[in-house]
Amino acid sequence: MKNSINIILIVLLVFITSQSFRCNNKSLDCSNYFTDTSYLKVNLGNSYATLKSTDTIWLQSTISDTLYNRQSSDKIVSPISQLLLEVFPYRIVQVDSVPNISYAGSDFNLVLKDGTSLNGSISSENFLYNRVEPHNTLKVGFVPKKIGLYLFSFRHSIYQGYYRLDIVSSSDVCKQFNAQSYISPEQQNAQYWDGLDVSSLNLQNSEYPLVYKQDHNYFFVKVIK
Repeated sequence: MKNSINIILIVLLVFITSQSFRCNNKSLDCSNYFTDTSYLKVNLGNSYATLKSTDTIWLQSTISDTLYNRQSSDKIVSPISQLLLEVFPYRIVQVDSVPNISYAGSDFNLVLKDGTSLNGSISSENFLYNRVEPHNTLKVGFVPKKIGLYLFSFRHSIYQGYYRLDIVSSSDVCKQFNAQSYISPEQQNAQYWDGLDVSSLNLQNSEYPLVYKQDHNYFFVKVIK
């Protein structure tokens, strides 16, 4: 009798395992794989093209677990935790009469209102969003210590230094959005490109552009006395 019970239990276990395996295989059958683009928005608290050296450049952002595509015609829902924002402050400099950008993190003091400041680098200041489900919030200020024309670029990530952020739907593993950092054109102060007379900017002493005019993740600001 005991052996019969053991055999029945073994058969039942094999059946459950095989069904689970089939289910898992089915969930990984992404013949209808779908991807789109979603914008993770950053806003300027004071989007003036010119600021005084006594002013603060405020960056604010709220990212929900519900992401919409660019056309707002589709959405996915997925918990987004440990969301990072890397901010790259650059100073516009002239190299042989050609505008370039140079690292300028040391030209600013930081004021953090919401979120956490992480270890930065020579090129960027890194921040962790404050997580209160289902939202991630961040507010950080840059107080200038020098005058001049500056450009700030930024990117979102889950892992520091990772260049691409793909968010997979919680309800459909075959559906994902590529999440891209974005600031509205009205806040980019893109008119400064006209005075620079270029369509991209190289890092000083580099042959390769870091910022292009058509990008969506930068803004200019001119600091005056």
